[in-house]
Amino acid sequence: MTEGPADLEMRRRQFMTQQSTLQVRKQQAVCVRRAYKRYGTKANPYVILDGLNMTVPKGSIYGLLGASGCGKTTLLNCIVGRKRLNSGEIWVLGGTPGSRGSGVPGPRVGYMPQDISNLEQIQE
Repeated sequence: MTEGPADLEMRRRQFMTQQSTLQVRKQQAVCVRRAYKRYGTKANPYVILDGLNMTVPKGSIYGLLGASGCGKTTLLNCIVGRKRLNSGEIWVLGGTPGSRGSGVPGPRVGYMPQDISNLEQIQE
């Protein structure tokens, strides 16, 4: 069974109620709210992240596990500021990745992919 755009929109609305206060974001290492990332066109989207919420407390170690193509690398690239979400928000160490003064990407966050074949993506 495949889902159409209306089905995806209805599922996304279910996640819109989870809010993230500035205080909560500043206390976390990573705070992701309502992350939505797609490739392709609006008429023919390939949705990678759909309503993802994730919080990683400071001092924690997290691993992302999942099947090939499920969005792990895309999420990490958004967290370190190499890619942008289509909608939603990401905060890393109290700042928005890619914003002036956030240090992300840059000196505040290190990122080393497991597979060296992804190295070209982060060196662009």
